[in-house]
Amino acid sequence: MTMTTTAKLRKAASQVQGPERAGKLYVWLHTNHDAIQDARAQGCGWARIAEIAIEDDAVTGASCADIKRLRRKWQRVCAAKIKAELRRAEATALKDAKRAAAASKPIMPSRLSPDWRPTFVDRRDVDQGIAPSPTTVKPTTVHADIARDGQEARQRSRADEVIERLLEDLRRRDNARRGYLGD
Repeated sequence: MTMTTTAKLRKAASQVQGPERAGKLYVWLHTNHDAIQDARAQGCGWARIAEIAIEDDAVTGASCADIKRLRRKWQRVCAAKIKAELRRAEATALKDAKRAAAASKPIMPSRLSPDWRPTFVDRRDVDQGIAPSPTTVKPTTVHADIARDGQEARQRSRADEVIERLLEDLRRRDNARRGYLGD
């Protein structure tokens, strides 16, 4: 079976580790991003990270210039990771919004099960052949989202929280890079 162009592009995008022409150092930093971030949070210096990069053949030396280059690449990798997370969160939020909009449309009668009965009709009346009186029937519309309302609302709120956290982190890093250390 041949893949469509869209499927091929999605597969290619999911396999990308960094920019296509990225060097060894960028790919190494991108691949080991979480471990480096944890090590930096625990106080590990750039000289030690450079030594590990040398062991993994990502850089050739641990001079001041090499460490400076390592730090600059690290900043680029972090910025690229944040942008990718934002794009992913926005895409997820958009997909959730589209799904919620599609789910809120009424279900066409032809799509209902043949044995489906509205919840406001008493089954005993139907079984006995008694038509419900107009006072017992409450006007209502059947929507696909009746059972999923709560779950979708929670998913949307989680997506909003993730986007807000990522934006706040991006603002904090941007301010730190500019030298402003506020709340």
